[in-house]
Amino acid sequence: MILTNRAVRKGQTRDTTMKISTIIAAAAVVLFTTAAGAEPVKTQVEVRYSDLNLASPDGKAALAKRIEIAANTACGVGANQRDLALISQASRCHAEAVATANVAIASVTAPVLASR
Repeated sequence: MILTNRAVRKGQTRDTTMKISTIIAAAAVVLFTTAAGAEPVKTQVEVRYSDLNLASPDGKAALAKRIEIAANTACGVGANQRDLALISQASRCHAEAVATANVAIASVTAPVLASR
């Protein structure tokens, strides 16, 4: 999962991109293995939040929803799966992706909120 905040200040574009590059190992870069034991497939989902006010409850709720959707997409949650092992793996991937994304967001918003 890549969380992206793009903002324009005084004619300059600031690009803050947090790459969470270990998602089933760390957040919404997702690792999925097939039953045949193939190599993991890595999926990245970008979550933009520059349009949100993360100091407000509504902004935080909107970001949480975006993270949830991105994790579902990256981890294959809700896919028409019949293999219980894959369903379990998708669930673990999702939980880890959301948790890692929330830690990353907290590290970005803490300095912003502290400066207010």
